[in-house]
Order: sequence, then C-alpha cells, then structure tokens
Amino acid sequence: ARERAARAAAEAAEARYRGLFNGVADAITVIGADGRYVDANPAAEALFGYTRDELRGQRVGLLSQATAGDPEQVWPSFQTRMERGDVRGEYELARKDGTPIAVEASVTRATLPGFGDVYVVMSRDISERRALERMQREFMAMITHELKAPLTSMRGYAQLMQRRGAYLERGVSAILDQTYLLERLVNDMLDAARAGSGHLELRRGPVELAALARDCVEQARTSAPERAMRLATPEAPIYGNWDRDRLGQVVNNQLTNALKYSPDTSVIEVEVDRDPAEATFAVRDYGVGIATDAQGRLFQRFFRVEGSYSGAPGLGLGLYIAKSLVEAHDGRIWVESEPGAGSTFRFTLPIGDTEIAGA
Repeated sequence: ARERAARAAAEAAEARYRGLFNGVADAITVIGADGRYVDANPAAEALFGYTRDELRGQRVGLLSQATAGDPEQVWPSFQTRMERGDVRGEYELARKDGTPIAVEASVTRATLPGFGDVYVVMSRDISERRALERMQREFMAMITHELKAPLTSMRGYAQLMQRRGAYLERGVSAILDQTYLLERLVNDMLDAARAGSGHLELRRGPVELAALARDCVEQARTSAPERAMRLATPEAPIYGNWDRDRLGQVVNNQLTNALKYSPDTSVIEVEVDRDPAEATFAVRDYGVGIATDAQGRLFQRFFRVEGSYSGAPGLGLGLYIAKSLVEAHDGRIWVESEPGAGSTFRFTLPIGDTEIAGA
C-alpha cells in the first residue's frame, strides 16, 4: 500500500510538473549535471526550432554553436557563472536553421521528478526589444545630426553680422530658411507621435482635389522654378469632405520627394482622377527609383532608402506621416517603382456619400 501511495504521489508530482512546464509561455530548457539537455517545453521548441527529442542528449553548446568561438567551452563557462551566482543575462544564440536570436535568460537550480538535480533555464526572445533599442539609438543620432546642421548655419550667419555690426539681407534670409527647416523637423516629430498614438486629428470640410493639386504644384514651382511639371486633372471638379491642410501636407511630401530624388532636367508628372467610388492622386518622377526590397518598408517610421540619395536631409518620417494621414481619411497609399526608372506614388480617397456636390 505504501508503495502504491508513493508511486501515485510521484505520478501526481510528475503531472503537476509537466502541466506547469508545458503551460509556460517562455522557453524552458532543462540541463542535467553532465551539461546535456534533458527536457524542453513547447515554447522552447518554437523559439529554437529543435524538437524536444532533438535537444535531449545534446551538449548545452548546441544553441551557441553559431555565435560562440568554441561550443565545447560553453558548459565550463556556464558552470563558472553559476558558481559566481551569475544566473541572469542576455545572450546571442542560434536557432536550428542558423539564424541568430537574442534572448534574456535566467537559471535556477532545481530537483525535478525523474531528472534529479538540474539547471532550469528560462529564456525570452528579446529580438524585438533589441531592434527597438537600436532604432532609438539611430533616431537619436539622426535627429542630433539633422538639428545640428541648421543651428550651425544660423549661428554662423548671426556671428558674421555681429562681427560686422551690420544687417545682412542674405544672412537674415538664411536664418529664416533654417528656422523653417527646424519647424518642419519639429512638426514631423509631433505628427509621428500623434500618428503612433492614434491621435491625428482631421478638420474636415469641402475640398476640391484638382484645385488643391494646382495650388501644391504652383508652390513647388516657386521653390524649384527650373523644374518642369505637368498637371493633368479631369474636367469635372472632385469634391470631398476632407482636411485640406492635411491632404496638402501629403501632396507636398510627394512633390518634395520627387524633386529631391530625380534629376533637375527631368519632368515631374501630377495626375488627379476619379471613379464613382474614389479619387486618385499620383505623382510620378523619372529619378533613381526604389529597390524592390525597400518598397515594403518605405512607409515605416524612420526608414530611409540607402543609395545615391541616402544623404538627403530628413528624419525618415514624411512617408510614414503621409500614410497615416491618408489612412485617417480612409484612403490607401502605395508606391510603384523600378530602380533606375523612377517612382510613382499614389493615394486614393473614398468619395461615396462624403462627396459634396457643387461645394
């Protein structure tokens, strides 16, 4: 009877252990006293790509073989850390397919049914956190650079006028230009923050899209009078209940990019059209184009295309903000591009019941 009771207690303990072990969301691997894996939960199988049976019996250096100099030294190093009480840390490991993965791991000594004294390693994937931290560092470096350039220019002209003790029209004009640039950078950051928190506000009213296009093209011609621009609009006006200033921001972003990333001798084409359900706005340039692998990330925050024009000023927020503004109008925005042949940016706006006839 005592034997049956002991067996039943052991089975119950095993069942409790297995239930907890398999139900934990973090990856858990169990390492025996000889430095070999003896168990792994489903989360560990999903994280590392090895099945439980594939891990069992393998040396602990298996997951470090793509990132460590000598996998055979992993176990002695592990034991040394345990002796120091160093039971938590961040590590670079490798999945079964060889792809690297960053994990935060903690180790606990335990006695488990059927295994005796073991080390229980709980690992959590921190790849996204690492990517976010890297993006934050890159953003801080980028914004420091972008803010420093206009400030340096403004200080230089101010010091020149101070030394000469005279008013310089050219200096004042340059300082004003740099303040406008700073204002744009700050506004971009504010809009990106609002878009990220879902707080982009629209002030809707009657807008005629072709008239908006003409105004934006004329503004672009003023800033770049040497550039050739063609505007095509339908004969009938296109009215909608939209935010004119915000749509102007989207159009100006597309025109600015077209001017920035295409040769001075090339033409920029702007087209406004509609069908019964939606209006379409397109800006085409004949510039460097965008690599296929970059097009899918083009509308992400802080993303900037590498290549001939990667040194152009900006924070990589313009297209992210444009996408947020178009989507706030229940529209869509995308790019069609071929490297070396230019790009066409299009966005649509639903008309439907929101159209204001004869507004």
